[in-house]
Parts: sequence; structure tokens; C-alpha cells
Amino acid sequence: MIVLKHVKYKIRNVDEFDGLISLLEETTSAVQGVQLQDILFPKGKEGFLLVFNCETIEIYHEWRKVCPPPPPGATDRYEVFLTRDEYFAE
Repeated sequence: MIVLKHVKYKIRNVDEFDGLISLLEETTSAVQGVQLQDILFPKGKEGFLLVFNCETIEIYHEWRKVCPPPPPGATDRYEVFLTRDEYFAE
């Protein structure tokens, strides 16, 4: 399944972005079954989107326990999308 984590927070510079990448690599490697696929930035909006490939939603929640909370003032939410095979298996 694909998990899209929407984060409303402006990354101020490349150093902060690199720190985020390092944190995500560290935390996703600590939880088997979750993998960061991409980071996307919506045009004309503040924030970013983390795209994860997760074996199950429970594994995503395990990752959430390992990952520190968003920076002060940031908000986040997530959406779950099923692949074609997952969708038709249910």
C-alpha cells in the first residue's frame, strides 16, 4: 500500500531538507516493511508530501512511533492508497 503523509511546514533551506532526509532514512531503516519512495512539494502551496510504500497500515503506525513528531507549528495527516492487487484482493 502507498501512504501519503501531508506535512504543512515550510522547509527553510537545503540543510534542513538534508536533515529531514537523514532522519527519514534512519527511522525507515529501523522498521521493516516501510520504505520512503519520494518527497514532493505542491506547487504554490506551503508544505510537502512524503510518499511511503508500506506492507501494512500497522507497519506505518510502527514507523510513526519511531519517528519524532513534526517540528513545532507543523501539522500532518496521512492517506492510504491501495495498489490494484490490494484493492481487488479485498
